[in-house]
Amino acid sequence: MSEPTPPVLRDPRLSHDLSMLETAPIYRSYPGSFAFRRDPVDAEAIAIAERVRATYLNWKSLPRAAAVDATPDMWTEIHTAPHREFLAIVERGDAAEIAAYLGHMAETPLVAGFMNYKPYQQLAGEQLYSYVEAMHVVDKIVSLGEAWRILSTLDPEQGLWLLSDIDFFAILSRAAQVDGKVIPAPRAGGGAYGLATTHGIFTMRDVIAMYTANRIGEVLDQYRCDARSVVEIGGGPGTLAYYGFTRGIRDYTIYDLPTVSLVQAYFLMRSLGQDAVAIFGEADADRRDAIKIRPHWTIRDNPVAAELFVNQDSFPEINKPEAMNYLAAMKNTGARYFLSINQEATTQNLAKLGTWQTKVWALAEEAGGFARLYRFRDWMRKGYVEELYAIGG
Repeated sequence: MSEPTPPVLRDPRLSHDLSMLETAPIYRSYPGSFAFRRDPVDAEAIAIAERVRATYLNWKSLPRAAAVDATPDMWTEIHTAPHREFLAIVERGDAAEIAAYLGHMAETPLVAGFMNYKPYQQLAGEQLYSYVEAMHVVDKIVSLGEAWRILSTLDPEQGLWLLSDIDFFAILSRAAQVDGKVIPAPRAGGGAYGLATTHGIFTMRDVIAMYTANRIGEVLDQYRCDARSVVEIGGGPGTLAYYGFTRGIRDYTIYDLPTVSLVQAYFLMRSLGQDAVAIFGEADADRRDAIKIRPHWTIRDNPVAAELFVNQDSFPEINKPEAMNYLAAMKNTGARYFLSINQEATTQNLAKLGTWQTKVWALAEEAGGFARLYRFRDWMRKGYVEELYAIGG
């Protein structure tokens, strides 16, 4: 009697039927082709940790703009509860301890929701979980290959290409190239799980960020955004900023929850070098040739102007008054376009039962001044929608 198909192959989040993968080398060699990305605690990490702590102390001393609304949402709940352990470590002030914690970030609650699907403990402890994660990496690589014409799109009506014939490493290598040079995976990761290659370990989030960074570049080119300035609302660990920066988008700003901003500062300094990152409160915080890290409340009283605002995978989960505040800031700063890649499930917020997630298009209609230029399904994730809005038109 044959073995049952592993549950991952029926995962509704997958865009492809990976049951056809069973004869592929990447499947047969599992888990040999996949690994955890590790961050050593070295002199560089400690120097970065000292800058992270200095940022924390500076921000803590600043007057903070009052919150628009106290309604909990998914992200504020994550920030106020699981992040307390990290804040306690930063308060103690030992740079080596801070570096060690950030160097194992994926093993902690600090990056819950924006690195791997499953917690590190499950990925490291049970092969089924790591297998599920690995298949999501493979699935996203196939989607990226289809989106960028490296692969023909799967068409079950006309015949199937064979997953066993696909060279996933070659697709990733081509996708990661900029001007003929392969951009390596970020150095930071703290236990993130992905496909091990000669250019580093690429996670599912890396592959998604490659696609989105390319879409940002295409929008900037197509709509003649000559300054090539971008503001991202909610940046996760900094993965999209990393791939945008390595693709030549240097005037890049991220607004996020303060503890997440500290994670981004570490992740990006570790991956790109300290000179590539400018942090709010520092003397050169507004450098146009750097990724600018800012706590979310500064968008109200000290906003950065940019041609394009971007949000991926968080706007619907932000409480509505705060989301409306971000849309108002886009208009107030003279931004020209807003790129959204988000889901529309409108499920109930676990942070406060009885409140519900939102839809970006509904928020934009209510805010006024946002003219949708296009709307289509996201290539990378089922259930997600990409939309571009002209602002002020």
